[in-house]
Amino acid sequence: MFSKSTSRPYQYALERAISDQAALEGQIEDERRRIAALVSAVSVSQANIQGTEADVTRSGATVDQARADVANAEQAGSRAKAEWTYANNNLHRIEPLLSKQFVTVDQVDRARTTEVAQAQALNRRSLSSSSRRPDCNRRSPNRSDRGRCSYRATRSTNRRSMP
Repeated sequence: MFSKSTSRPYQYALERAISDQAALEGQIEDERRRIAALVSAVSVSQANIQGTEADVTRSGATVDQARADVANAEQAGSRAKAEWTYANNNLHRIEPLLSKQFVTVDQVDRARTTEVAQAQALNRRSLSSSSRRPDCNRRSPNRSDRGRCSYRATRSTNRRSMP
């Protein structure tokens, strides 16, 4: 049908079309790989976001726990002060009753011992809480020390003197 000379341009066009098709299929495969890499990067980013959100939540819980610990420590200090005040008042209340023999020497001694023990407990509590405090007069690279210094500085105006 066709001679070799007339079929060459068609043959050339066919080979060129096949070559162009192969090149386009290669580009399509490259784009699929690029899209898969981008999808993977999005998945990694979403996992990082979730991890960061979990870290923020955990940090918030840590802050809440620290606030609760501070509140508990303040309540314990208040409780120790109240127990000493009660023991001190009780001792001063019953000491005059000894001369009138309304109480025994043993009761006064017990009240005095309780008052001394409560005063020592209160002093130990204040010493142990001050030994855990950071030195706020020095520059500390530890951020938690700086935070406690500023918190304590605002709270120190509310403290009463101890016995």
